[in-house]
Amino acid sequence: MACGAAASDPSMVALLFRLCLAALAMGPALALDVVLSRSGSGVVIGTTPATQVTITITFSAAVADFLEGDLGVAGGGALGSISGTGTTYTAIWTPPASATGQVVFTVDAAAASDGVAGNNAATPLTIDFDTLAPGLVVTAPAVASITVGSVPVTVEGTIDDAAAIVEIREEDADPVTLSGLSWQTNLSLTDGVHALSIVATDPNGNATTVPRSVTVDTVGPTVTWGTAGPLHVRSGVNAEILVNYADATTGVSNISLDYPDVTLTTSLVGVLVAVDGSGTASRTLTVSGLSGDGTTVEVGIAAQTAIDGINNLATAPVGTVTIIVDDTDPTMTPLVASTATTSAATFPLVLAFSEALAQAPTLTLQNASVVGSAVASVGSTVWTFTLDPLATGAVRLSRVQATDLAGNPLDLTDTVLLMTVVDAVVVGGTVTLPPGLTPGGRGCGVGAAGGLLIGALLVVAGAWRRRRSDP
Repeated sequence: MACGAAASDPSMVALLFRLCLAALAMGPALALDVVLSRSGSGVVIGTTPATQVTITITFSAAVADFLEGDLGVAGGGALGSISGTGTTYTAIWTPPASATGQVVFTVDAAAASDGVAGNNAATPLTIDFDTLAPGLVVTAPAVASITVGSVPVTVEGTIDDAAAIVEIREEDADPVTLSGLSWQTNLSLTDGVHALSIVATDPNGNATTVPRSVTVDTVGPTVTWGTAGPLHVRSGVNAEILVNYADATTGVSNISLDYPDVTLTTSLVGVLVAVDGSGTASRTLTVSGLSGDGTTVEVGIAAQTAIDGINNLATAPVGTVTIIVDDTDPTMTPLVASTATTSAATFPLVLAFSEALAQAPTLTLQNASVVGSAVASVGSTVWTFTLDPLATGAVRLSRVQATDLAGNPLDLTDTVLLMTVVDAVVVGGTVTLPPGLTPGGRGCGVGAAGGLLIGALLVVAGAWRRRRSDP
């Protein structure tokens, strides 16, 4: 019954009047407030998870019926599922790709209720977005990978956003920054392969990248002598000289070396040269008609005997190779019989020759062996050996065999006394005690000739020989 309705019972009329007054004093149920907010601020760029936006819906009281579709979105993009309970709910929004614009989020009135009253309409939440990267066209270099034979290298192109900037990034170098719808720069690049990144970036940070690879090759193949001079040969023997070709950038594509490219400087008549080999790595020069002890031939090569992958011409090798005709056998400085004695475990032997040897000479020794390898000095004309005596007594050199650089031989068979070995202390052997050698305390013994034995040591006296455990 409405307030003020007529009633036949006066007491009922009074009760209804009081109830109506109480209802009018309470007023209607209050509606809920709802607030929309977002993560981050400013213009949203890109479409990666890092640039997604969390939309938060906050009610002034707990609600239980805020559902999918209750959060309105206009302007594009993708809105994820709504999650949450009570007073707070969230959803993830991803901006549309390659676009610019504005998105508006809304919650209508009475979208949810706390069981007594519904919500008021939320103030709309507006977000600007820009995921459109600048359009970038690189017209030079026009293709992904190029090879050039000169510098500077021109890099140019266009963009469709006048507010964007262009950077040319090259490995560890500082970037080159350009602006304008049309842009150009020249790069002074060194020989080798260079990875370029051309990047256009708008004011909101959206970027477009175009890669380019530039190989710079301004130098022709390198020509080097594979055979070091001087080269010694005997009369009638051909001399062979190796010539190497290489190009680290674009590679050697062709070798044109032939005999007209070879220069021979000599007083000899009839010296000839032939060029042999194939491929792009090397050639061999064979010089013939060599004769006359002491005669020399200087061998050189002209420039432009090869090209690389972009037709750069080879330079000439540095210097020349000298061929020396040598028909003289080497000699050795005579050794004088020594009157020296030693008790050392080893002693040196130095031999001097009239010219350089191709390798260490071979020795025939009496009562000694060579320790390790001989050491060459003074241009391989002096050789030092370390000799290890085998017993007391005389150490003699009975034969020396050697070959010079041209192959001329030396064979000396004179026997020369090098050293006389007297009593010595030798460490670490196995001994057989001869008559006159008696054991001493703590593994020591004294020989009749005054030698000393320590543990497994034997001092060799007279004609006694030591037996050793190490070779």
